Formats: sequence, C-alpha cells, structure tokens
Amino acid sequence: MKLLFNKIDRRDIALFIWYGVLAALAAYVLLWWQFWTDLPSHGEMFTSYNSILAGTYDPPYQYRYVAYLLPDLIRRVTRLSLQTSEAINRAIGLWACALAFHAYLKHWFGRHGAIIGVLGFFGSVPLFIVQTSFAPTDIPTLFFLILALIALCNRQYIHLLWIVPAGMLFRETIVFVYSVWGVAFLFEKDKRTQLPYLIGSLIITVVVFAGVRLYFGFHPYSSYALPDNLKDSRAFIRPLLLFGIFWITAWINFKTAPTFLKYASVLVPLVGMAVFLYGYSKDSRLWLPLVPVLIPLGLRFILSENDPPPVIQNQP
Repeated sequence: MKLLFNKIDRRDIALFIWYGVLAALAAYVLLWWQFWTDLPSHGEMFTSYNSILAGTYDPPYQYRYVAYLLPDLIRRVTRLSLQTSEAINRAIGLWACALAFHAYLKHWFGRHGAIIGVLGFFGSVPLFIVQTSFAPTDIPTLFFLILALIALCNRQYIHLLWIVPAGMLFRETIVFVYSVWGVAFLFEKDKRTQLPYLIGSLIITVVVFAGVRLYFGFHPYSSYALPDNLKDSRAFIRPLLLFGIFWITAWINFKTAPTFLKYASVLVPLVGMAVFLYGYSKDSRLWLPLVPVLIPLGLRFILSENDPPPVIQNQP
C-alpha cells in the first residue's frame, strides 16, 4: 500500500484531518437535510434497506449487499439509529475518497493543486449525493475506482487483483476501470508485465460478479432508460451543472495533457452512454466516475504557475 500512495509526504498528513472534518460535516448535514425534507421517501428507503439486508430485495440492489451491510454493522456496534449510522458510513466513505483523490492528483499537481482539487470534489458533493437517500453504494465505488486508477498510474498492477473485485461488491460501475486499463495496455510497452495481472483481475472480478448472483439468485431485470432520459430536460441540465466549467476547461489544450489522463478520458463517453442508456441521467450520483477525469483535466487550465507539479518518475 505504501507504493500505491507513493506521492504522499508528511505535510499531507495534517490535511487529512481537515478532510475528515469536511467529510463528517457533509455527510451528517446532507443526510439529515434529506431526511427532514423527504420523509415519505425515507420511509420507503428504510423498508427497502431492511429487505436488502434480509436478502429479499429486487436486483440489482440486492447484489450490492455489502454496501448496505456496513452501515448496519455500525448501527449494531454503536447502537445508534440507522440514520446516524448511515451518516457515519457516508462520512468514512467521503473521507476515504478525499484521501485517495489527493494522492491521485499529486501525480500531476503540487500540494496546492491537490488541495484545490479535493475542495472542488467536496464542493460538488451536495450535488452528487443529495438524491441518494439510503443508497450507500456509490461513494465506496468512487473510492475503489480512484484506487484502481492510482494503481494503473503507478504501474502497480498487482493491486488491481483485489481493488476491482472488491469494488464489484459495492456496484458494477467499477468495471469502467477496465476501459482505461485497456487503452493503457494498447499504448504502453510493458504488455508482457500487464497481461497476467489484467487476465487475473478479470477472472477474479467475474468470479465475484457471478458468485454474488449465484448466492442471491440470478434474476433478470430491465434498466433501459433512454426514452425516459430523452423526455426529461433534467437528464441534460443536471450533468452540466455537476462539473460546471470543468466540462469546458478539461478539453482546453488536451493534446498537452498527461498521457495517463488521456487514457482515463475514455471514461467520459463510456460513462455518458451507459448512464443515458441504462440509468436516469438526472440522478447525479451516476456521474461520480467522471470525478477523477474531468477535475484533474480541468485543473490544468485553472491553476496558476505558482503551483509547480512534483517531479514524477516512472509515469506512463
């Protein structure tokens, strides 16, 4: 794990405490705001939550059992309400995302740039998670996605043998990392080094994917949502609001962008197509996988020359 986070130095440690405070405030305030402004919906979510833990809920949510188990474990240990336990779970998830994102950004930016990027993430958190109620799947998935991208960027392929399968337990969205890995595999020279880990990671991920469905039962479900998205103006407006100016600045001087970020940019069209075809585009949380792509690309244009990037070695 030390190699995975090899861009972290001692000065960053103090920052992590403040990231934890921001994560706790965001999680607690937003969750209670949701609760008091949408009581009927939360009543339904409590029911579905218990059904998922009992193993009787509909797919695909039932297949994400681990994500719902964690806040329940917090509830059992602390004897707090499920509402408060989910706030704690969400705070831990946001904090983990902030730490990983800071380490990720330091591949291309100095300390100030990484801080600005993480604060930008926290600034968008209300827009991302305000609709998620008791759906604790997406924040952990973002964490594992960032971890996977860090491993790829550091060429620490062995970590992908556990990161991607672990992320699969929370949400299937983690498979998007294979598109980035596929592009890197095509354009990098260390194909012989990558190939065994790529095959091994795919096999383990498929085993986890199939194993969860075998345990809970294979239940086909339809999630085609393109007609609904095309009829709803919010399906287009909300994604634009989420990243704001980053939608534009990310592509300015794209030719000079770091090579790995060019690889990662494949996520933008793929996530966009997947969300419009098989999700409700107005649901902000579905756009979370674009955080580690659009924010660092956009920061290149926004940051001044006063934040020189660190000296990077062994970068693709």
